[in-house]
Amino acid sequence: MLKRLFKKQINNVLDKFDKSKILKVSARANFFGLESKKSRQLRGNGILILTKNELYFSMFLSKKVIEIPISSIKSIETPRSFLKKSYLMRLLKINFIDELGQENSVAWVLENLDEWIEILTKLMKSELD
Repeated sequence: MLKRLFKKQINNVLDKFDKSKILKVSARANFFGLESKKSRQLRGNGILILTKNELYFSMFLSKKVIEIPISSIKSIETPRSFLKKSYLMRLLKINFIDELGQENSVAWVLENLDEWIEILTKLMKSELD
């Protein structure tokens, strides 16, 4: 039953995007949290979508949505822990400027991490050009 629910949620999120604009998708992104929220937040799985203009995350079991414009990303890191939570794999950590103009960061566990980093790095470089 959960599998059907997640599939429906994935399709609902994907329907918000022009499929030709999506560069990368992970329907199994494991969200480690936003640095600004510290430990006062839910962690969990969701769908992460990368387009030319933004990194978009929607968590499965909550209404949490994170939208990060590519132009606001300052750097990418690959630590093994974030907010005092560790994992056996490297995480995708995005350091960015939030909508309030404050430095913030977010992290996920993703399959094909190196592919995500490669595409994000190219997008960030094109923003500078």
